[in-house]
Amino acid sequence: GIGTMQQTGALVASASAHRFDHLDSLRKASLTAPPPAVFRHGFRSLPTGVNAKLKVNVKDFHPLGVILGSPMTGSATLEASMQGSLNDLALNGIAEVDRFSLSSKAVDLDLVRSSLTFDLSNLRRVRTLESLHSLLVLRAEQLSVDSLLLSSIQFDHRLVEDSSHFSLSALIDSLVSVDLEGTSQFRPNRIHLNIPRLTVRTSDQTFDNEAPLQLVYGKDGFSFPEFSLRHEAEAITLAGWFDPSGTSDIRFSLENSLLTNLKSFSRHPGFIERVKDFGGIVALNGSFAGSTKTPRFSFDLSAQGTRVGDVVFGQILARCSYAE
Repeated sequence: GIGTMQQTGALVASASAHRFDHLDSLRKASLTAPPPAVFRHGFRSLPTGVNAKLKVNVKDFHPLGVILGSPMTGSATLEASMQGSLNDLALNGIAEVDRFSLSSKAVDLDLVRSSLTFDLSNLRRVRTLESLHSLLVLRAEQLSVDSLLLSSIQFDHRLVEDSSHFSLSALIDSLVSVDLEGTSQFRPNRIHLNIPRLTVRTSDQTFDNEAPLQLVYGKDGFSFPEFSLRHEAEAITLAGWFDPSGTSDIRFSLENSLLTNLKSFSRHPGFIERVKDFGGIVALNGSFAGSTKTPRFSFDLSAQGTRVGDVVFGQILARCSYAE
C-alpha cells in the first residue's frame, strides 16, 4: 500500500513536471508549434491489482527533520484507500495536520490545523494528466510562509482530463481577503485560466472585477490583458506580462483613490497614526519592467484636495522613475 502510494505520488508529480517543462513561450510564438510530447512514466505496472486501505499516524516530525537536515515539528494523520493498478488506479483519502513547522535555508513554513481531502481516478502511466479525474479540497486555519501569513484558507479544485474548476478564499496578513473562482484549460502547449469572479476586501472597501480575468501561463510566466478591480469610483487596473524568474512588463493605474483609506492597508500602530489625518483623491499611472534584480519602473501621480489634518496642500503632481 505505501509503495503504491509513493509510486502514485511520483507518477502525478512527474506528469505535472513534464507538462510544465514542455510549455510554449508566451513571447516567442511559433506559427507551427510542435504537438505536445506524450508523457510516459518508466514505472512498470503492478504485477497484480491492489485493493488496500492505509492509515498513517505521525506523532512527531522531529526525527524526519533530523534525517533530512531541516528542523521539523508537528503531527499529522493520513487515511487512504486504493484500488486498481498503475495502469488504472483510483486513490482517495484525507490528510490532517494539527500543526507542522519547517525551518530551512530556502523557506520557513508553519501550518496550523489543516486538512486535505483527495479523490483521484483514471490514474495511468501514459498520458496521465490527459486521463486523470481528481477532486482536491484544502482547508487550513493558518499558513505562514516566511513573512507572509494566510488565514482561513479554503481551496477547491476539480480536474476532468485537461480542464478544471477551482475556487480560493483566504485572508492575507489579517488585512486583505481574497475570494476568487475560475476555470483552467490546457491547450497545447499553454494553460489558459478564466476567472469570472475576483473579490478583494479590506476593512473599508470591497473591490470586484468588472469583467472576467483572462490569463495565459507559459514557460516564461503569465500574460494578461487589461483588467480592473473597482470599488464605487475607485479602480485598480493592470495589464502586461509577469515572469517571477525572468523579465516582466506590467502597466498599472489607480483612479480616484481616497487617501483616507490608507489606514486600511496596515495594522501597524505607527503607520496608522501617521496616515490617519490624510485626505484627498489620488490618480496614478505607471509601469514596471525588467526583473527583480534589474528593475525599471516609473509613475505619474496626481493628487487633488490633498490635506493632512487641517493643513491643505491642494493639488500635487509628481513624476518618478527608477532603473538599475
